[in-house]
Amino acid sequence: MASQSGKLSFSCSRCFSSSTKAGSARVKRVSIEGNIAVGKSTFARLLQSACPDWEVVAEPVSKWQNIESGTSKVFSNLLQMMYQDPQRWSYTFQTYSCMSRLRTQLEPPPAHLLSSEGTPVQVYERSVYSDRYIFALNMFDLGCINSTEWAVYQDWHSLLVEQFGHQVELEGIIYLRAPPQRWCSHCITGCSTQIPVQSPF
Repeated sequence: MASQSGKLSFSCSRCFSSSTKAGSARVKRVSIEGNIAVGKSTFARLLQSACPDWEVVAEPVSKWQNIESGTSKVFSNLLQMMYQDPQRWSYTFQTYSCMSRLRTQLEPPPAHLLSSEGTPVQVYERSVYSDRYIFALNMFDLGCINSTEWAVYQDWHSLLVEQFGHQVELEGIIYLRAPPQRWCSHCITGCSTQIPVQSPF
């Protein structure tokens, strides 16, 4: 799959079968999943450079870090607030992160994918599904989201997925796996200083 130069060398056209559908219905959708610092962004860049018919949609982290509060023009970093006080802000953060992911997945594909003669694919860094079944669920298991908040989250999440149906469903998931020691080391040396790193052991 990868060459000695570090570039992807496989044929992207083989990953998905071609379709005779027109417009956005032809565009396949997949998500890249994995632990923090496992290399999702790096892999996404390599994937996009190797596959001209593949478009990578980055995780909307900047939206979580710059939330305008009312008319005061004061911006809040909800991601940082959640890490600093998870008991207070986990539900608020998971609600906003899921809504921002949903908006991203509902946006129409760019023109160059719609006009592609190959097999166009949109690749998302995580999705509304990992938001619920990994992150929000983990916060509930840790006690940072209480049972009432978890019930409310699941209720509106299920409603939104049912309402939008095929617009947010995925063709598949690319999961990147690495030993805990490796991604923990990457966290310590390369992750944002706004995210406090703790050993998972």
